[in-house]
Amino acid sequence: MPTYLTAAELARYMHMSDSLIDDTLSEFALNTAEDVIRDYLEHEPIETSITERYDGNNGKALILTGHPVTEITTVTESSVSLADDTAIELVEDVDYAVDYEKGILYRLISVWVIGVQNISVVYKYGPVTVPNRAKVVGYQVANRIYLFGQDEAASSGSWSATYVKGGARLTDDEIFILRNMKR
Repeated sequence: MPTYLTAAELARYMHMSDSLIDDTLSEFALNTAEDVIRDYLEHEPIETSITERYDGNNGKALILTGHPVTEITTVTESSVSLADDTAIELVEDVDYAVDYEKGILYRLISVWVIGVQNISVVYKYGPVTVPNRAKVVGYQVANRIYLFGQDEAASSGSWSATYVKGGARLTDDEIFILRNMKR
């Protein structure tokens, strides 16, 4: 099921009545469009919850994969690894500070304890609402997929070919629109 593109909006984009749009095909087109955007951006264009594990490095800063950070749920650290039973939950503004924009955790009193995968961070990152430019591109891609289908590939032995129908690919203009959202 698509997360931020809707069949009703796709129907409006295509100047069709909601009752005329094929539900199965529209869901496929919308899911594929979201996948194309996510693959290009290399992240979701909407707030995402994630759990990541890091190696402690005896340093003051820990750089998270996703940013901007919208919420830190938990940060735990153990002396050896998370499989170790000594993991403790750290407290924001007591044990660490957060640069929400850059996605960096700073240890306040000490350093991140050296270890392998001994730090676990559960957090949310990304925009709370999907930027309109991501939606516009999503509906453009979904419209092409709905009308023309996806690209098709054929192969036999040592040769292969892809027949481009124009569906599940971003155009140069769409890439230009999304470029500032890419990390």
